[in-house]
Amino acid sequence: MHEGKRPGGLTALAVFNFIGVGVDVLGIITVLGMIVFGGKLADIAERGFRKQAEARAREEGRDPATADVEPDQQRALAVMRNYEGGSGPILQAVGLVACTGLLLAAGIGYLRQRRWGRILGNIYAIVAVATVLQQMRVVPPEYGGGLRFAALIGFLYPVVTLYLLNSTFREDLRR
Repeated sequence: MHEGKRPGGLTALAVFNFIGVGVDVLGIITVLGMIVFGGKLADIAERGFRKQAEARAREEGRDPATADVEPDQQRALAVMRNYEGGSGPILQAVGLVACTGLLLAAGIGYLRQRRWGRILGNIYAIVAVATVLQQMRVVPPEYGGGLRFAALIGFLYPVVTLYLLNSTFREDLRR
């Protein structure tokens, strides 16, 4: 490629990085909100779940005082309470912040066609895969954890990035 002439694919990769930064910022806000307010949200949700259970018991002719929250609702409450002050969610937030910073810096490096953009892109890909693995472990499948579409994207984009940076755009990111 000519000196100073950036390939369109490299520009597209930078744009995808910037879109990923926006998505990650929303994720960071969500995780931090759950860390700070998880217990309070669980208390509010539990009151609603109890009212639903009591209403079902009345409809079925049972004593509302014996009504219990459904098992899946109990798991949801446990997840919300575990987020408040838990070490797993804090690691999740740290991983998201690291990925977001690396994604932004790498995108800028791609646009400037700098070698450090390629290095940061490679580091991002490794950190992103580790973060997705950690999220799959911490968050139960019924609440977005496990192997889901988001996890697949979380794996796919870093792998594609590694491939493109180390093959297709290797020569374009040498300065």
